[in-house]
This record gives sequence, structure tokens and C-alpha cells, in this order.
Amino acid sequence: VNIFVGGFDDERRNMVRYSHSLGSKTYGDNYSANHQDYDEIEELVKRVPSDWQINLIGHSWGADTAAVVAERVPNKIHTLVTIDPVSWFPPSFKKVKSNTRRWVNVYARGDDITLGDGIAFVGRRWTDEPKKYADIYIEAPLDHGAFDAMMRYMTQKGISPQNIINQ
Repeated sequence: VNIFVGGFDDERRNMVRYSHSLGSKTYGDNYSANHQDYDEIEELVKRVPSDWQINLIGHSWGADTAAVVAERVPNKIHTLVTIDPVSWFPPSFKKVKSNTRRWVNVYARGDDITLGDGIAFVGRRWTDEPKKYADIYIEAPLDHGAFDAMMRYMTQKGISPQNIINQ
């Protein structure tokens, strides 16, 4: 089961819900949610049978929501992917890590200042704080709004968030 959680402006722009990453490129049953749907996402996670793999993927404020759900529901999340997370009050990274089997965090470090980067600045980007907790920490030379590109961004070792959730 793959649960994609969009950020503040993602719903209007359909960045996550209609992304290539959510479509045929991702194996399994796919669900999408909004960054404000904490309780609904938590209930969905709790309803999934314990022998099923749950991948929780969030972008921007949706990444913070995904991390908060992982913090609140121990040992249900197989892979947590946080794509350039922002929030005013980040969760306990230590608890998020202890409650997930694998955590992939992507930090957008694009060279150009864009509207998406401005929104991330106002929303308070996590920057490299999760670096010491995430199993895989990726710095991508991309803009905050480039959700699909960050999902497909390959590290020098040939790792991308997209291929990790498809394992």
C-alpha cells in the first residue's frame, strides 16, 4: 500500500495526486491524501493488514504529516519517504526513525530561487536536520516544487525514492 500525502499547495496544483510517481510507476494499491488529513491517514494505516507493506510518501507539509503519522503509529510503516519537508513544529526525528523500518529523506537544494522555494522558506524547511536519523538522505539539486523529479532523482549509487518504494 502506498499513501501519498500532498503539501499545502499540492492539492490545487495536483502535484502529488496526479503525479507520475503515484500512477503506473508505483507498484501496489495507491492512495492520496492532503497534508491536513492526519487522522484519516492514521486510520488507513491502522486498517491495513499487518502482513502488508505500507509506504508513506509525503511532499512539503505533507511530508511533515507523513512523519507525524509515522511518529504516532509504531511499527506499521515499512518505508517513509519525506520529500523536502516543511513545518513549524517538526516531529521527533528520533521517534519517527524508531517507528519506521526505513526512512528516506530528500532535501531540495536547487540553485535558483523559485516560488516553490519561497513557500518552503516561509513554511520552515527541515533542511538537513533529519540527516542523522534517516536511513537514506538525498540532497537533490532541484526546486521545492519538483515532487516527481525528486521521487525519480538518482543518487550516485543509483538509488531513488521511486525505486526504493518499488522494492
